[in-house]
Amino acid sequence: MGGRSNLLHLPPGVRRGGWARHKPPRPAWGLAACAGRLTECSASFDAPLSAAIVPLLEAQASAQPCAWVGGLGRDPYPPDLQAVGVDLARLVSVRVPPGKQGRATDLLARSGAFAVIVVDLGGYDLPMPLQTRLLGLAQRHNAALIFLTKKEPEKASLSSLISLRLEFQLTPTGHLSGCCIKDKTGPAQWRVDEPLAPLPGCEHYRVERQR
Repeated sequence: MGGRSNLLHLPPGVRRGGWARHKPPRPAWGLAACAGRLTECSASFDAPLSAAIVPLLEAQASAQPCAWVGGLGRDPYPPDLQAVGVDLARLVSVRVPPGKQGRATDLLARSGAFAVIVVDLGGYDLPMPLQTRLLGLAQRHNAALIFLTKKEPEKASLSSLISLRLEFQLTPTGHLSGCCIKDKTGPAQWRVDEPLAPLPGCEHYRVERQR
């Protein structure tokens, strides 16, 4: 037959002797990482408000409304949010007495109207039945529920229902450097690629700047 090769043409990603091995994509902090689940962002110095800006901006880029639940006197200064690109017209800000954040979050999540709900808990916890209900709502509406907490890295997450937890630290420049210490759907540990710029109106930034 004239020495013509009769090799089988294999589809991309397949090699002779088995499937080609591909490394799984590296996780990245953003809306895709926390949609449909309960996420906790913690820091020892204060609840890391700036950490929630990345998924919030990504949701707003696709015209999806977001909400921010905070205790009295702890919500970010609106002009500072606007300065980093947050559309205030698409952000519902809810201010409640400390310890009452859970009820407000439940009402917002039930509506199914918000792609991202940021909940500044500070040092407060949420009852387990409420967390269970919030997880079901997050999964039903594919919403990202992001809890901001103040705690040391070795402290346990809010509960076993938290499937993604990131710990943030302040860099010498005042930025936030993040590291994932718990991810039930991906690698055990990964880092936030870029340091997050602080919001000037955030309490932890003001405290750090005055030292």
